[in-house]
Amino acid sequence: MFKKLDNIIEPSSDTSIWRYMTFSKFISMLANGALFFSEMDKSYDQFEGAIPFEQAMMLRAYKSIEIKSKLEKSNFLDAKADEHIRDHFVKLEEEVKKYRFLIMTNCWHMNSVESYAMWKLYVDNEGVAVQTTYERYKNSLEDYGQDIYMGKVIYYEDKINDKDMLTRAFHKRAIFEHEREFRAISFGNLPKTKDEITDEHTKRYIYHGEYIPVKLDVLIDKILLSPAAPLWYKDIIENTLMKYGLKKDVSCSKLDDKPVFG
Repeated sequence: MFKKLDNIIEPSSDTSIWRYMTFSKFISMLANGALFFSEMDKSYDQFEGAIPFEQAMMLRAYKSIEIKSKLEKSNFLDAKADEHIRDHFVKLEEEVKKYRFLIMTNCWHMNSVESYAMWKLYVDNEGVAVQTTYERYKNSLEDYGQDIYMGKVIYYEDKINDKDMLTRAFHKRAIFEHEREFRAISFGNLPKTKDEITDEHTKRYIYHGEYIPVKLDVLIDKILLSPAAPLWYKDIIENTLMKYGLKKDVSCSKLDDKPVFG
């Protein structure tokens, strides 16, 4: 179930989005009929869901003054003031870490054309890029019963204006701006009690994420083969798609085109 966040911008319906993946991840998507949403705290960028260091220090200074002021008014300002302040931030940090564990993301690259950089970053010699649009992506998840939030990632240099943790999960440092990322976020199907824990919850703990079912025929528009893939690779991908009841356009990367001089 799609839910909109006020400060997060949705792509236009016809925006092309790309998922670059290894062959094994492609097979995993087909076999499970699902997209894998990975836990945010396992991201290679440990700043995801956090705020910039300088901004955090400034907020801590303001909060420390606020706590001391309250203690003064209650005649409770004593040698334990620093301890109260430290306890506050320890609890706050624990809450943020817990939230980063609960949040799961599925990330795509926004571009009208394929990206050489994305091939290099995410795919080996035998991978694919799944091309779709934002509208198709959203429609492929319409039967999922849990809340899903979608939007463009906001890239920042030194400050995040949003205090809300969920909105903050759509922010990344400017050094990752080349990713031009669209992402979907979900908390998945979390158990409310120990008695509700199933094998699927156990899998999430082991996999550090969750497979969320999608309509693959709706999701996938086209398949692009990785550059320099062997000639027989196209047959492998087409036959694999047919095995899962899918007939999609499979084409070679533009990077394999040969120039004509003169």
